Amino acid sequence: ALLPDVQRIAAAGRHLLSLINNILDLSKIEAGEMEIVRERVELASLLEDTVDTAQPLADRNRNKLELNVETRVAAFESDRTRILQILLNLVGNACKFTENGIVAIDVRDGDGQRLELRVRDNGPGIAPERIGHLFEPFSQLESTRKGEGTGLGLTISRHLCQLLGGTINVESHLGEGTVFSITIPLSHAEINP
Repeated sequence: ALLPDVQRIAAAGRHLLSLINNILDLSKIEAGEMEIVRERVELASLLEDTVDTAQPLADRNRNKLELNVETRVAAFESDRTRILQILLNLVGNACKFTENGIVAIDVRDGDGQRLELRVRDNGPGIAPERIGHLFEPFSQLESTRKGEGTGLGLTISRHLCQLLGGTINVESHLGEGTVFSITIPLSHAEINP
């Protein structure tokens, strides 16, 4: 009989920890103290970690998680941890708002100087009047269930993309789904033969 109470307490603790970590990240960003660590990023490993971590989120709402890679880029120089943080936030949001659907990560070459990573879903979509507010701190969609999320993930993701020299954009159509696109500069890219 105690198990449901313990599970609720554990869930509340995870939510609180997430909120604290997001506030700390946002504080560092706004203070100009967020460090970007330049390192060799192996694309296959980054994507494998993203899918492995996101799979339970997809399973929770019976979503199919897809990975589509259309690039010969094998590795590049950037901050692996921050790219993973951005991808997991976008995939997590897509999994949260989509039920019995598809959440896909598409990777392709941008303009030759950038890698484009898209997270798309066939969920309910976002109303046009909400799109302009998505990246504001503590902004949440009305359909957020049970107070999930902190309303900081997209704000932090936008700042991290900018710190990495990249961009983040969103397109959405009600009843059809949403696509978040990020670009990452390809510094010292290694190409597969």
